[in-house]
Amino acid sequence: MAPATLLSRVRDKVSVDVDSMDPDVAARHTTDAHKFRDMTSNQAIVYSEAVRPERAHVFNAAVAQIRSAEAQLDIDSQVSNALDLLTVLLAKEVFPHLTGRVHAQASPTAAYDTEATIQHAKKLVALFEANGIPKSRVCIKIPATPESIVACNYLERLGIRTLATCLFSVPQAMAAHQAGCLYVAPYFNELRVHFEPGVWKEYTDTAREHPMGPVIGAIVELFKDVGSRTLVMPASIVTAKEVLALVSLSPDHLTLSGAVLDQLAAAEGPAELDTAPQPHHPDVSLGTAPVSGKEPAGKSKGGCTVLYEFCGPPRAGTERIPAVSFSCLYIYIYIYSFCGWSGVWRLLDVWAVAEPDARSVNYLENGAAALRDAFTADAESSRKMADALKIFGEMETKTKELLRAALQAY
Repeated sequence: MAPATLLSRVRDKVSVDVDSMDPDVAARHTTDAHKFRDMTSNQAIVYSEAVRPERAHVFNAAVAQIRSAEAQLDIDSQVSNALDLLTVLLAKEVFPHLTGRVHAQASPTAAYDTEATIQHAKKLVALFEANGIPKSRVCIKIPATPESIVACNYLERLGIRTLATCLFSVPQAMAAHQAGCLYVAPYFNELRVHFEPGVWKEYTDTAREHPMGPVIGAIVELFKDVGSRTLVMPASIVTAKEVLALVSLSPDHLTLSGAVLDQLAAAEGPAELDTAPQPHHPDVSLGTAPVSGKEPAGKSKGGCTVLYEFCGPPRAGTERIPAVSFSCLYIYIYIYSFCGWSGVWRLLDVWAVAEPDARSVNYLENGAAALRDAFTADAESSRKMADALKIFGEMETKTKELLRAALQAY
């Protein structure tokens, strides 16, 4: 019997999803013992598949179907419909390798428009059903803005399952739980690391020192506290070392790119890991400049520095009342191990002032006003969200340009 790989060991701990629309990736890492649960995608993944010669048959099929059936429509409508059809057809090729759902992401241009998000989600589900994939096997990824969280709540009541993506904070996660989302996908790394390798930062103890480690850990524990049925699926993972760190936080799922899956499959133990980052799209040019704002924390300088950079200094005059639930205690323990009591008090300052007890806040009422306030108070999450939407918008535009040229030449 072949020795167990790190990938098989990870699969024994969490459900592993494939963050790729390449059926060869799914097939390569499917065995009798281990199959992928879901397939996740986004506008960048669709574009990266659209430009591959090996996927030309899918691209051409989408163009041909739209040109033959919708020639009477204006070219902008044809392009928009061709993009949605291309997304569905790419997912359909991976679908045989899944035991769960295909995920397609709503347009980033609709992220701050509740009705437009709802209509796009319904359109995608209808297209999947028309192409042989039932609604029960579909999940729509929706950026977790206040407007789109309201859309998630409406779609869930229609029986359309949703995943709250572009998620960087506990308030976003709690809003998604309250909306009834099937999944939340907290980004471990901001989106730009997949296009600009220099943005990625390495940490000695990834689970403890990475700025998103405590956030994801807090989301997992909070969901346990409230009995949430929403599943935690960390995303935007670029190394196998990060996978192992995330497994230690006990999420429900991990969605992994082909390159990271290959890293895990090639190693039998942590000592054999290739630790080089594996961004999704290092070969795709990105014209969008980063959104201005607080820069992400640099390479680890020790726990206190990371905590200070992530949380900021304690607020003057804050009443420090350690209202700590038992399930959150582990976060305080490892902050104490790095920073002592000063670090614990600083964390309490942030949670007590910047993010009140999330369990007591209704993030959906008044058009998700509390979530909007949370974004206003959290410059880093706001920056990451704006940056992700700009990048996804740019990738969507690139794919539309390819489709427009093909439709006009047909």
